Amino acid sequence: FFHTEAVVIIYIIQFLLVLSSIFFRNSSDWGLLIGYASFCVIALAFFYYTEKLDYKVKRYDLIDNVFKGKLRVLKERGILIRVCFQTVEWGTPLLVLFSVFLPDSIPKDFSLISVPFFVFLVISALFKREWFGASVRLTVYFLIPYILYLGEVNTAGWMPREWMKVYNVGFGVLAFFVIFTLKFTRRTKGFKLSPMDFLILFIVLAVSSLPDQRIQSYHLGMLASKIIVFFFTCEVLIGELRGELNRLGVATLIATSAITLRGLF
Repeated sequence: FFHTEAVVIIYIIQFLLVLSSIFFRNSSDWGLLIGYASFCVIALAFFYYTEKLDYKVKRYDLIDNVFKGKLRVLKERGILIRVCFQTVEWGTPLLVLFSVFLPDSIPKDFSLISVPFFVFLVISALFKREWFGASVRLTVYFLIPYILYLGEVNTAGWMPREWMKVYNVGFGVLAFFVIFTLKFTRRTKGFKLSPMDFLILFIVLAVSSLPDQRIQSYHLGMLASKIIVFFFTCEVLIGELRGELNRLGVATLIATSAITLRGLF
Protein backbone atom coordinates (compact mmCIF):
# COMPACT_ATOMS: atom_id res chain seq x y z
CA PHE A 1 0.00 0.00 0.00
CA PHE A 2 0.98 3.60 -0.50
CA HIS A 3 1.23 5.78 2.60
CA THR A 4 -2.09 7.53 2.02
CA GLU A 5 -3.86 4.21 1.44
CA ALA A 6 -2.40 2.77 4.64
CA VAL A 7 -3.55 5.83 6.61
CA VAL A 8 -7.08 5.51 5.22
CA ILE A 9 -7.21 1.83 6.15
CA ILE A 10 -6.00 2.58 9.68
CA TYR A 11 -8.65 5.27 10.10
CA ILE A 12 -11.36 2.91 8.85
CA ILE A 13 -10.27 0.23 11.32
CA GLN A 14 -10.25 2.77 14.15
CA PHE A 15 -13.71 3.94 13.16
CA LEU A 16 -15.00 0.36 13.16
CA LEU A 17 -13.48 -0.26 16.60
CA VAL A 18 -15.13 2.84 18.02
CA LEU A 19 -18.40 1.88 16.36
CA SER A 20 -18.20 -1.61 17.85
CA SER A 21 -17.64 -0.15 21.32
CA ILE A 22 -20.89 1.81 20.91
CA PHE A 23 -22.90 -1.16 19.68
CA PHE A 24 -21.54 -3.52 22.35
CA ARG A 25 -21.45 -1.04 25.24
CA ASN A 26 -23.94 -3.14 27.23
CA SER A 27 -22.05 -6.39 26.74
CA SER A 28 -20.19 -8.14 29.53
CA ASP A 29 -16.61 -7.18 30.33
CA TRP A 30 -15.35 -10.66 29.52
CA GLY A 31 -17.12 -10.60 26.17
CA LEU A 32 -15.51 -7.27 25.26
CA LEU A 33 -12.11 -8.46 26.43
CA ILE A 34 -12.31 -11.67 24.41
CA GLY A 35 -13.56 -9.79 21.35
CA TYR A 36 -10.78 -7.21 21.33
CA ALA A 37 -8.15 -9.82 22.20
CA SER A 38 -9.34 -11.89 19.24
CA PHE A 39 -9.06 -8.85 17.00
CA CYS A 40 -5.48 -8.24 18.15
CA VAL A 41 -4.52 -11.88 17.56
CA ILE A 42 -6.04 -11.86 14.07
CA ALA A 43 -4.31 -8.58 13.19
CA LEU A 44 -0.91 -9.77 14.42
CA ALA A 45 -1.29 -13.10 12.63
CA PHE A 46 -2.25 -11.29 9.43
CA PHE A 47 0.81 -9.04 9.61
CA TYR A 48 3.10 -11.97 10.40
CA TYR A 49 1.99 -14.21 7.54
CA THR A 50 1.79 -11.45 4.93
CA GLU A 51 5.36 -10.42 5.74
CA LYS A 52 6.55 -14.02 5.82
CA LEU A 53 4.95 -14.83 2.46
CA ASP A 54 6.04 -11.45 1.02
CA TYR A 55 2.47 -10.82 -0.08
CA LYS A 56 1.89 -7.90 -2.43
CA VAL A 57 -1.46 -6.25 -3.01
CA LYS A 58 -2.55 -6.44 -6.62
CA ARG A 59 -2.75 -3.01 -8.19
CA TYR A 60 -5.61 -2.07 -10.53
CA ASP A 61 -5.28 0.45 -13.36
CA LEU A 62 -8.78 1.76 -12.66
CA ILE A 63 -7.70 2.96 -9.22
CA ASP A 64 -4.10 3.97 -9.89
CA ASN A 65 -4.43 5.61 -13.30
CA VAL A 66 -8.03 6.76 -13.54
CA PHE A 67 -9.21 7.62 -10.03
CA LYS A 68 -5.94 8.56 -8.31
CA GLY A 69 -4.56 10.07 -11.50
CA LYS A 70 -7.41 12.55 -11.80
CA LEU A 71 -7.13 13.44 -8.13
CA ARG A 72 -3.41 14.07 -8.61
CA VAL A 73 -4.13 16.43 -11.49
CA LEU A 74 -6.69 18.34 -9.42
CA LYS A 75 -4.20 18.63 -6.58
CA GLU A 76 -1.34 19.80 -8.79
CA ARG A 77 -3.50 22.46 -10.43
CA GLY A 78 -4.65 23.73 -7.04
CA ILE A 79 -8.31 23.03 -7.75
CA LEU A 80 -8.86 20.97 -4.60
CA ILE A 81 -7.35 23.55 -2.26
CA ARG A 82 -9.37 26.35 -3.89
CA VAL A 83 -12.65 24.47 -3.51
CA CYS A 84 -11.91 23.44 0.08
CA PHE A 85 -10.64 26.82 1.18
CA GLN A 86 -13.43 28.84 -0.43
CA THR A 87 -15.97 26.61 1.28
CA VAL A 88 -14.30 27.34 4.62
CA GLU A 89 -13.89 31.04 3.85
CA TRP A 90 -17.58 31.50 3.03
CA GLY A 91 -19.04 28.89 5.36
CA THR A 92 -17.45 30.16 8.56
CA PRO A 93 -18.89 33.72 8.40
CA LEU A 94 -22.31 32.33 7.51
CA LEU A 95 -22.28 30.00 10.53
CA VAL A 96 -21.10 32.84 12.78
CA LEU A 97 -23.95 35.10 11.69
CA PHE A 98 -26.55 32.36 11.86
CA SER A 99 -25.40 31.32 15.34
CA VAL A 100 -25.88 34.84 16.69
CA PHE A 101 -29.57 34.87 15.75
CA LEU A 102 -30.23 31.29 16.85
CA PRO A 103 -30.78 31.96 20.61
CA ASP A 104 -34.27 33.10 21.55
CA SER A 105 -32.79 35.86 23.73
CA ILE A 106 -29.40 37.12 24.85
CA PRO A 107 -28.75 38.19 28.47
CA LYS A 108 -28.15 41.88 28.99
CA ASP A 109 -24.96 41.28 30.97
CA PHE A 110 -23.47 39.32 28.10
CA SER A 111 -24.35 42.11 25.68
CA LEU A 112 -22.55 44.61 27.89
CA ILE A 113 -19.51 42.34 27.91
CA SER A 114 -19.53 42.28 24.10
CA VAL A 115 -19.28 46.10 23.85
CA PRO A 116 -15.49 46.30 24.51
CA PHE A 117 -14.90 43.58 21.94
CA PHE A 118 -16.91 45.52 19.37
CA VAL A 119 -14.97 48.70 20.12
CA PHE A 120 -11.68 46.83 19.83
CA LEU A 121 -12.75 45.40 16.47
CA VAL A 122 -13.73 48.81 15.11
CA ILE A 123 -10.54 50.51 16.30
CA SER A 124 -8.30 47.78 14.92
CA ALA A 125 -10.19 47.73 11.60
CA LEU A 126 -9.96 51.50 11.10
CA PHE A 127 -6.65 52.47 12.67
CA LYS A 128 -4.57 49.38 13.50
CA ARG A 129 -4.95 46.75 10.80
CA GLU A 130 -2.12 44.70 12.27
CA TRP A 131 -4.28 44.20 15.37
CA PHE A 132 -7.34 43.08 13.44
CA GLY A 133 -6.44 39.39 13.36
CA ALA A 134 -5.86 39.36 17.11
CA SER A 135 -9.12 41.21 17.75
CA VAL A 136 -11.10 38.76 15.61
CA ARG A 137 -9.47 35.80 17.34
CA LEU A 138 -10.11 37.30 20.79
CA THR A 139 -13.75 38.03 19.99
CA VAL A 140 -14.41 34.57 18.60
CA TYR A 141 -12.73 32.85 21.55
CA PHE A 142 -14.63 34.82 24.18
CA LEU A 143 -18.08 35.36 22.68
CA ILE A 144 -18.84 32.52 20.28
CA PRO A 145 -18.76 29.66 22.86
CA TYR A 146 -21.49 31.27 24.95
CA ILE A 147 -23.54 32.08 21.86
CA LEU A 148 -23.35 28.44 20.82
CA TYR A 149 -24.38 27.43 24.33
CA LEU A 150 -27.41 29.73 24.20
CA GLY A 151 -28.31 28.29 20.83
CA GLU A 152 -28.34 24.79 22.33
CA VAL A 153 -30.31 25.49 25.52
CA ASN A 154 -32.47 28.42 24.41
CA THR A 155 -33.16 27.90 20.72
CA ALA A 156 -35.43 30.43 19.04
CA GLY A 157 -38.97 29.30 18.37
CA TRP A 158 -38.76 30.14 14.67
CA MET A 159 -36.05 27.51 14.19
CA PRO A 160 -37.61 24.24 12.90
CA ARG A 161 -36.07 20.99 14.05
CA GLU A 162 -35.17 20.07 10.47
CA TRP A 163 -33.21 23.30 10.05
CA MET A 164 -31.42 22.63 13.31
CA LYS A 165 -30.23 19.31 11.91
CA VAL A 166 -28.96 21.06 8.80
CA TYR A 167 -27.23 23.63 11.01
CA ASN A 168 -25.50 20.89 13.01
CA VAL A 169 -24.48 19.05 9.85
CA GLY A 170 -22.96 22.31 8.63
CA PHE A 171 -20.34 22.09 11.36
CA GLY A 172 -19.40 18.61 10.22
CA VAL A 173 -19.10 19.77 6.62
CA LEU A 174 -17.00 22.73 7.74
CA ALA A 175 -14.69 20.46 9.74
CA PHE A 176 -14.32 18.17 6.70
CA PHE A 177 -13.21 21.01 4.44
CA VAL A 178 -10.93 22.48 7.12
CA ILE A 179 -9.06 19.18 7.36
CA PHE A 180 -8.69 18.99 3.59
CA THR A 181 -7.57 22.62 3.49
CA LEU A 182 -4.75 21.76 5.87
CA LYS A 183 -4.01 18.67 3.80
CA PHE A 184 -3.76 20.41 0.41
CA THR A 185 -2.41 23.82 1.38
CA ARG A 186 0.97 24.79 -0.05
CA ARG A 187 1.74 27.36 2.61
CA THR A 188 4.68 26.51 4.83
CA LYS A 189 3.50 28.87 7.56
CA GLY A 190 0.19 29.20 9.31
CA PHE A 191 -1.81 26.91 11.53
CA LYS A 192 -0.63 23.31 11.78
CA LEU A 193 -2.25 20.43 13.61
CA SER A 194 -0.16 18.67 16.22
CA PRO A 195 -0.68 15.51 18.30
CA MET A 196 -1.50 17.75 21.27
CA ASP A 197 -4.49 19.16 19.35
CA PHE A 198 -5.88 15.67 18.83
CA LEU A 199 -5.28 14.87 22.50
CA ILE A 200 -7.23 17.96 23.58
CA LEU A 201 -10.00 17.06 21.15
CA PHE A 202 -10.18 13.52 22.53
CA ILE A 203 -10.30 14.70 26.16
CA VAL A 204 -13.04 17.26 25.47
CA LEU A 205 -15.22 14.81 23.57
CA ALA A 206 -14.62 12.05 26.11
CA VAL A 207 -15.60 14.25 29.06
CA SER A 208 -18.65 15.61 27.25
CA SER A 209 -19.81 12.06 26.51
CA LEU A 210 -19.75 10.90 30.13
CA PRO A 211 -23.09 9.37 31.24
CA ASP A 212 -23.79 12.13 33.73
CA GLN A 213 -27.30 13.58 33.76
CA ARG A 214 -26.08 17.13 34.30
CA ILE A 215 -23.62 16.89 31.42
CA GLN A 216 -26.16 15.37 29.05
CA SER A 217 -28.82 17.95 29.94
CA TYR A 218 -26.61 20.74 28.59
CA HIS A 219 -25.85 18.94 25.30
CA LEU A 220 -22.15 19.25 26.01
CA GLY A 221 -21.17 16.71 23.39
CA MET A 222 -22.64 18.70 20.51
CA LEU A 223 -21.65 22.01 22.09
CA ALA A 224 -18.02 20.97 22.57
CA SER A 225 -17.83 19.73 18.98
CA LYS A 226 -19.16 23.02 17.61
CA ILE A 227 -16.78 25.11 19.71
CA ILE A 228 -13.78 23.04 18.64
CA VAL A 229 -14.77 23.30 14.97
CA PHE A 230 -15.12 27.07 15.28
CA PHE A 231 -11.77 27.49 17.02
CA PHE A 232 -9.83 25.35 14.57
CA THR A 233 -11.59 26.92 11.59
CA CYS A 234 -10.76 30.45 12.70
CA GLU A 235 -7.14 29.51 13.30
CA VAL A 236 -6.89 27.97 9.84
CA LEU A 237 -8.54 30.99 8.20
CA ILE A 238 -6.37 33.51 10.01
CA GLY A 239 -3.27 31.53 9.09
CA GLU A 240 -4.25 31.07 5.44
CA LEU A 241 -5.51 34.62 4.82
CA ARG A 242 -2.41 36.31 6.24
CA GLY A 243 -4.34 39.15 7.83
CA GLU A 244 -6.78 39.71 4.94
CA LEU A 245 -9.80 38.84 7.07
CA ASN A 246 -12.40 40.56 4.94
CA ARG A 247 -15.34 38.15 5.17
CA LEU A 248 -14.56 36.75 8.61
CA GLY A 249 -13.80 40.21 9.97
CA VAL A 250 -17.03 41.73 8.65
CA ALA A 251 -19.03 38.76 9.95
CA THR A 252 -17.42 39.11 13.38
CA LEU A 253 -18.22 42.84 13.46
CA ILE A 254 -21.84 42.23 12.49
CA ALA A 255 -22.16 39.35 14.95
CA THR A 256 -20.71 41.38 17.84
CA SER A 257 -22.97 44.34 17.11
CA ALA A 258 -25.97 42.00 16.88
CA ILE A 259 -25.11 40.48 20.27
CA THR A 260 -24.93 43.96 21.79
CA LEU A 261 -28.17 45.20 20.25
CA ARG A 262 -30.18 42.04 20.90
CA GLY A 263 -29.32 42.02 24.58
CA LEU A 264 -29.76 45.73 25.22
CA PHE A 265 -32.90 46.29 23.16
